[in-house]
Amino acid sequence: MLPVSHASDPRYGAEPYSVAADIYGGDKAGEGGWTWYSGAPGWIYRTGVESILGIKFKDGKQMIIDPTIPTKWPGYGATYKNGTAAYQIQVVNPEHISRGVKSMTLD
Repeated sequence: MLPVSHASDPRYGAEPYSVAADIYGGDKAGEGGWTWYSGAPGWIYRTGVESILGIKFKDGKQMIIDPTIPTKWPGYGATYKNGTAAYQIQVVNPEHISRGVKSMTLD
C-alpha cells in the first residue's frame, strides 16, 4: 500500500510520497496516475501518526500517546498545534523497544 514500494519501479513515474488512484496497463503499464485526486494520502498520513507515532485523540479532547515504533528508532519528536497552542512531543527510546510506555512526563 505504501507508495514508495511502487516508486521503486522505474515505470511508475509518480511521486514516491503520494498515492496513485490508478496504476495503468497497456502502453503505460506500471505508470501511476491521478496521484492527488483521492483521499488516500490523508489516510496514509493518519495511519502513520496514529499507528506508528501513537498520537491519538479520545473524544476529540484527550490526547493519547502510545507509539509502536521500529526498534532501530532512538525516538522521535512531533509538534501538535491546536489554535494558538503548540504541544511539543518527545519520545525517547534508549532501550530500543517497539511498544510500551515506561514513563511519561507532562510539563
